[in-house]
Order: sequence, then structure tokens, then C-alpha cells
Amino acid sequence: LVKADESFSKAMLEYQEVVNEKHHIELRVLAEDLINWVYAKQENWEKLIENLTTTIKTEGIVAEKKAHALYLLAYLYQHKLNQPARAADFYEQFLRDYPDHVLAAQVSSQLVTLRGKSNPSL
Repeated sequence: LVKADESFSKAMLEYQEVVNEKHHIELRVLAEDLINWVYAKQENWEKLIENLTTTIKTEGIVAEKKAHALYLLAYLYQHKLNQPARAADFYEQFLRDYPDHVLAAQVSSQLVTLRGKSNPSL
């Protein structure tokens, strides 16, 4: 078990090195997806949120990837962290940045749900 933990830690460090490389965006995106998947499986919401936030701010990442990251951030704050105001912030940013996205109707619905359950000023 200790050997497996060491191997896992080493793999995560290597994936993170790929993410930090600026010149291989395709590999970076794949490594980032693997890291995010691991954090989700571990329910390590803090690290997952950190990575998703970085995705949103990184130049060279395609719009679809950024839209997905925004949606996941909102989802995490709404369903995993019980922070509806923060979730609403990300849903609103999603609608501002990607009003024609295939998930826009679902995001609008989530905002209505959030506003109905909590403070109307969301």
C-alpha cells in the first residue's frame, strides 16, 4: 500500500509538471483532466476548485474547456460545498461568457433554483 501511495504521488507530480509546461497545450489539457478526475474521486474539492480556476484564467485553453470548468465550479459550490451564493456567481459568469452554450438553459434553470431556495438577492 505504501508503494502504491508513492507511485500515485509520483504520477501526480509528473502530471503536474506537464500541466506547468507552456508549449504543449494538448498534453497539458489531458494531464489537467486526469488530475481533476483524481481530485474528484478523492472528493478533494479544494484542489479541484484550484485547478478549475486555473483553467478559466489560462490563455490558450479553448472556450469549451473554460465553459466546462465554470460549470463544474458552480456545480461544486452548489452541490458539494453548499455555497449557493458562490455557485450563483459562477453560473452568472457562465451565462455572461457563454450565452449560446448548449448548457446555458440548464445554467439558467440552476440560477432560478438557487434564487428560489436562498436569498433573493443572489
